[in-house]
Formats: sequence, structure tokens, C-alpha cells
Amino acid sequence: MKNNKTLSVKFNIFIRFNMHFLLLVIVTLPGTLKAQFKDSCNVFFGPANFTIGMDQQDKIMKFIYGFDTVVIKKISLSGFCDDIGSCPANDSLSTKRVKNVKDFLITTHIKDSLITQWHGIGEVDLRPPTYMTDAEQRAFNRRVEIMVNYALKEKPKPIVVDMLSDKTAIGDIITLENILFANNRHRLLAESNAGLDSLTSILLRSKEFKILILGHVCCTTFGKDAVDTDTGKKNLSEARAKTVFDYLIRKGVDPARLAYKGLKGDYPTGKGEKMDRRVEIQITAIKK
Repeated sequence: MKNNKTLSVKFNIFIRFNMHFLLLVIVTLPGTLKAQFKDSCNVFFGPANFTIGMDQQDKIMKFIYGFDTVVIKKISLSGFCDDIGSCPANDSLSTKRVKNVKDFLITTHIKDSLITQWHGIGEVDLRPPTYMTDAEQRAFNRRVEIMVNYALKEKPKPIVVDMLSDKTAIGDIITLENILFANNRHRLLAESNAGLDSLTSILLRSKEFKILILGHVCCTTFGKDAVDTDTGKKNLSEARAKTVFDYLIRKGVDPARLAYKGLKGDYPTGKGEKMDRRVEIQITAIKK
């Protein structure tokens, strides 16, 4: 019996290992499955409140419309409460918050079928001393997290290889295609890597050019920048330009050939929010 039990355990381990390996192969084989990505947004509420404030409604709208270039596969919602009040009351409150966010998403033309999970998790206890005060922790815990799984509509188009040529002149401005950021953040989305790697190759090959990286945002009035939710600073266009600047340096481009600048929302294209959320390069010098 002991030998049979040992063989059974070994067989179960073998099956689990090989099933895990098979799943890994399926996910990683090129062309087998479309790559999927995730992004999230937190919606915050007042104490003992489940009504979505106007500022948070605007935040949700901007977050969801940030997916206009991709295909949303599914959305999951998780609701939380602070540790004040009874557990049953907080369970109910977190569920009401989630339901309100779900209903609001549907008003933004999100299909009900895309919201595959939505549930209230209830209260979150205070953690040991962190960078946040107790009041800040409780404010953060009064939230609903929106998690979006999405896929690309099509394979990103590579940047034209000859964007820097004999005809390129000082002052020319070139818009970088498929350089995409998380909504209201300076974090690059994974699908931006192909375009940035193409730009890196061009700059490493064409070393006579110096460039200025220009960041833009949409939906602001003249002279004002958008808030970077990663830092809380109102410098999103500059932060995005610096992200590209840092990426190129990490890839080996001489920093002496690069500079960056945020142009806020002062130069709308007139072609919609998608085109206004862009990064450009301007030729500042050409070494003969």
C-alpha cells in the first residue's frame, strides 16, 4: 500500500507539472493567442457613502475612453470599505459601491456582458505603519477598483524606417505612432515597445540627429497640463515626454542628443482625444 501511495503521489505531481508546462507553452507560443493586457483605476468614495462624485465620474469616463484604440475583453469590479463600522454594514456598503460603478459604466456604453465579475469585499483593516497616515489609509480603502483586460485591435504599425532621412530638416516635427500610455499616467503600455524600439534603432543608426521629445495631453484648457495620477503633479505631458527620454537612454542613445518638454494641451490636432494624447520628436540639430 505504501508503494502504491508513493506512486500515486508521484503520478499526480507529474500530471500537475506537465499540465502547467503545457499551459505555459500554449500561452507563450507566438501567434497561438492574442496578447492581452491589464489596466486599473480606483474610484473613491466619502465615509459611509456609495454615491459616485462628479470628479470620480469624470475620472471613470477618462479611464474608459482611454481604451478607444483597443478591444476590451472583460471588466471586473471589487469594492472596499474602511474599518469603521460593523462588518455586515461594510459588506453591504462595498456591494452598493460596486453596483453603482457597474451601473455607471453601462451608461458609458460598456456592455453589461463585459462586466464578468463584480463583488463587494467589505472592510480593509489598517496596515502597520506605512507611508500613509491612518486617515489616508482609510480614504484609500473607501474605493472600487476597476480592472480592465484588453487586447490590441491589430498589430502596431512600426515607425517608418526612413523617418530621419536626407530630406529631414531642423525644426521638423514627427509624430510617433503607437506610443501609448496608461490613462492619466506616465506609465507606458506594453504595446508601445515595438514603436520605441524602432525609434531607438533609427537614432542609434542616424547619429547625426539631435531631437527634442514633445509630450501632449488632451482635454485641458490652454496653458494647463493634466494631473499625473502616479505622482499627483500637474505635469503629465512633461512626465510622458521624460518617460520616452529615459527609455531611449536605457537603450543606449546618447543623452547629449536628447531633450524633452511638455506642451500641455496647447496644441490640439482637431482630430479627437486619441490624436491629442501623443508624443512627437522635433529635430533640433543635424551634425554634418
